[in-house]
Amino acid sequence: MNRALEWFERGRCVIWSHTLRLRAPASELRSIAPELVSEKERIVEQLIKAENGMRKSHRYPGQLQSSMQHNLLASELDELLSKARGMQELHGFLSPKTPRELQEITKLGPVVVLNACEQHCDAFELNLIKKVPANPLKVELPRITWCVSGPFAFLPLHAAGIYDQDQSCCLSAFDYAVHSYTPSLSALYEALSQSNARPPHSLSDEPPILAISQPHSPSQMPLPGTLAEVSAIKLVAGDRLTWLNGPEATQAAVLALIDKHPWVHLACHGVQDTRKPTQSAFMLHDGGLTMHTLMRRSVVPGEKSLAVLSACQTATGDESVPEEVVHLAAGMLMTGFQSVVATMWSVDDYDAPIVMEAFYSHLLNEGRGDSAQSCRALHHAIKRLQEKVGVRNVLKWAPFIHLGV
Repeated sequence: MNRALEWFERGRCVIWSHTLRLRAPASELRSIAPELVSEKERIVEQLIKAENGMRKSHRYPGQLQSSMQHNLLASELDELLSKARGMQELHGFLSPKTPRELQEITKLGPVVVLNACEQHCDAFELNLIKKVPANPLKVELPRITWCVSGPFAFLPLHAAGIYDQDQSCCLSAFDYAVHSYTPSLSALYEALSQSNARPPHSLSDEPPILAISQPHSPSQMPLPGTLAEVSAIKLVAGDRLTWLNGPEATQAAVLALIDKHPWVHLACHGVQDTRKPTQSAFMLHDGGLTMHTLMRRSVVPGEKSLAVLSACQTATGDESVPEEVVHLAAGMLMTGFQSVVATMWSVDDYDAPIVMEAFYSHLLNEGRGDSAQSCRALHHAIKRLQEKVGVRNVLKWAPFIHLGV
């Protein structure tokens, strides 16, 4: 199984894995081989510039030069990494995680891997799923994390179940477990590693929240429901919420505040660029805030950060490259957020305030303000929506999903 796991992981999220390698913190390298740090930072900075040049139109005169420079710099980076890995303390520096290392993620609960192709389907799990009692309401539900490929990447697996029209039976996977997703096992490992670097959570750690709403973004369809959504959050969060609405939510304003707010709520349009995932963006008042820009934010080691993406279809990938998981939610994990809440398809203006009010209320009270409880908080919030719209109305409650820790 270890070999299968290794092959599965190596073929996933190639673009994001490259991005993670470039922006990985140099703290480990600095403590053991400080003489290599400045060289790595120089190469990475020039690599990013070269990649920016490569993204421009083929008519851009410097594109070919940028491409050639990129290849040379990539070789330089490989040589530097080989040199670092030659030291005993750094033998695994920025290397793909081994199956043994990836077992660490089972601290969160069982991780189920599903693979599908034209010839066959495969399923295996890290850790064993414990037997669930017949009455799931009387115990804390186990958590299951899904890491899937192929057609599975577009299915709300947490909603799989029996929905009889005569109401004689209505059972789903959602009733027997708390569900989360991850674009790759390595992405979850990195998120968990960052989260573990922080001391145990206390009530005094309740984080400030930055909320962005764009009811009328220029050149975009109106989203009037975003006002009711953030207003519902305001009732729960109170003074810890900083709200940028409409013209207030410019790129500069958001970037100035985002590092000071571990929790970020984005109620706006999202634009997905499947060819260049780092150019996918959240549409603010003065244009798109791209993944590439967000990757420059300062990631505080051990800071338990949460991103709630109430933009449309923030967890919808590209059918032509399902293994790349190029949606905005995966991008936010790669920018350094440990936990992400997103949607697989568009949600109703009526439904979002119900879910978000219940989500933040549970997270700030029962969850004691610990974003590591965001998965359970979302489960609770979806239950609240089910009470309003009915369990059989799957299209209403199933799009809300959790990723990460």
